Amino acid sequence: MKTSDVAKLMGKRALVYATVHKVTENLQRTWEKKDLSEPRSGWITGIRWVQVGTYNPGSGHYGNMDWEDYDPPSLEVKKVFPVLLVTFWPNMRPVKVPMGSFQVQDDSEDPQPYHKKAKWTDQQRKGMRQEAREWPRDEKGRWLPCRWENGEWKVVEK
Repeated sequence: MKTSDVAKLMGKRALVYATVHKVTENLQRTWEKKDLSEPRSGWITGIRWVQVGTYNPGSGHYGNMDWEDYDPPSLEVKKVFPVLLVTFWPNMRPVKVPMGSFQVQDDSEDPQPYHKKAKWTDQQRKGMRQEAREWPRDEKGRWLPCRWENGEWKVVEK
């Protein structure tokens, strides 16, 4: 996929099935594909070219009149491949997605859920409402910080 093709995808929603993560072991840098337990919907925000190769740690010293002996650290690149950057709600941090592990969604389609909603029972809802009513408040009606002691909530003194 060319960069110009990815530019057309910028801002579109994508259903993501896998991500890639960097693995460094014995001075070897590789990228590992991890399948998601269930697909997530996000926005395509860019493209990156990730590198596979071998680290050269360099000479490890600089200065002390050893200018000729200084060897900077580097990466000997053996392979380069493209990945898409996709951001998910709510943190919007870009995640690297391998090519072929996503499906572009039409704007007309309903987006896949970004996260699951909790399925509360009526009894749980009633209990949470009651707890919110009984929680200690200050003179302006704001909730006070509390700690659980001896089977009941006690107001934390400042």
